[in-house]
Amino acid sequence: MTQEEAILVSLTQQLQAAVTSLQYDIGLLKQVTSQILSNTQATDNQLRPVAPISPTLTPAPGQITIAWNAVNGAETYTIYWGSSPNAQGNVIRMVTNTYVLTGLSTGQQYWVYMTAVNRAGESAPSPISTATPT
Repeated sequence: MTQEEAILVSLTQQLQAAVTSLQYDIGLLKQVTSQILSNTQATDNQLRPVAPISPTLTPAPGQITIAWNAVNGAETYTIYWGSSPNAQGNVIRMVTNTYVLTGLSTGQQYWVYMTAVNRAGESAPSPISTATPT
C-alpha cells in the first residue's frame, strides 16, 4: 500500500468515526430537546393563574369603575363585558390596573367578568358581576 493509500484509509476511518459520533450527538440532542419541551409544557401548565375573585363594580354617571384583587402570577387581565347577562360583546385585553368603562348608558345594566393572564395562558373566568350606571 502506498503512502497516499494509507493516508486515504486513515482519513476514511477518521471520517466514519466522526460521522458516527455526530449521529450519536444528534440523537442525544433530540432526547434532551424533547425532555426540555416536555418539562416546559408541564411547568407552563402549573403556572397558569387562578381565576380572579369577582370584580368590584362601582357605577357613576355614564361609567363603571372595575376593580379587583391581584392574582398571584398574573401579568395582565382581560375584561369581558356587555349589556346581557353572559357579559358578551366587548373584550379589553392587557389591563394591569383598575379600569373605567366610559360612555355607558345611564340606567342600563352591564355585566362584567374577567380572567388573569400570564405567559402560560389565561385563567378560568371570574364570577360575573353587574352594575348600572347612575
